[in-house]
Amino acid sequence: MSKRTLERWIDELNDDILGDLDPGEWSQIVLQAQAADNEHWIDRLVETCPRSTYRATERAFTDRARLAQRIARHAVYELHTTYLRYAFTRNKQYYIVNLGHERDEVPSDEEFERIYEVFAELQTVFAKLYISYHVHRRFATEVIGVDLETWLAIHYEGATVSAIVADTVDDRSNIEHAESYFNRLLEAYGDTLDADQIPHDDQRVTLNDVAGLHYERLASIWEEAITELPN
Repeated sequence: MSKRTLERWIDELNDDILGDLDPGEWSQIVLQAQAADNEHWIDRLVETCPRSTYRATERAFTDRARLAQRIARHAVYELHTTYLRYAFTRNKQYYIVNLGHERDEVPSDEEFERIYEVFAELQTVFAKLYISYHVHRRFATEVIGVDLETWLAIHYEGATVSAIVADTVDDRSNIEHAESYFNRLLEAYGDTLDADQIPHDDQRVTLNDVAGLHYERLASIWEEAITELPN
């Protein structure tokens, strides 16, 4: 149908006839009207399009569930990628230390520095993994209302990632190493690390103290988001 023919045809049709078009005819004519760039024709077609009333689930329920699922997917991604980085760094430390022992030589100053850099990186990544795990575990139980494994199970890798990370962070020796390293950083760079924002009971800051701070931030984001949802 040409532009001129379409224009004449639409102008000649009354609203009742336009309202009787089937979905295929209506879509074809709308596309042609859009191509002709005539808002008047498009308005007539939209105004005469049949209206229907639908039953749907309440958005207050479904939107909240979608938000919980979105955060869960992010949690799985964060835990998985952080664990992979931790495993990589741990293996890197193992090979650096053991290759040095096999040479039966005293490491040079540069090699000692490299060993310490990898050690520091390992403590940092372990701390991030521990904090992320405990933040999301607390969020699952206190905000979502289920355990972490149930919450993350909506992702096809969620259960596996949760189990691996749980085993990894449940290591008292690694926790103590990471906390000691973290507290040394606080002593040296406390002003730049916002140490005063971390709630703790004594002079030593624990990973659980930091996890508590991050949990409060995540819970605040959730509360702000759900206030925007329909009641």
